Amino acid sequence: MNEVPEIIEMLYYAWVSIPDPGCWPAYLKNDPARAQGLYAFYQGLCFGIRLSEACHPGL
Repeated sequence: MNEVPEIIEMLYYAWVSIPDPGCWPAYLKNDPARAQGLYAFYQGLCFGIRLSEACHPGL
């Protein structure tokens, strides 16, 4: 895959956030890369669950 589909780029810019230490767990305050990675993964997982529920109501 050489090109990123336009929809993926649009979703990326809509969902990728500026790091906010207020959203990180306290135990990761001194490890911003890991904290932001964990937070971004969590947000992506939540988004995927909501998207799945929207596409398949009642499952």
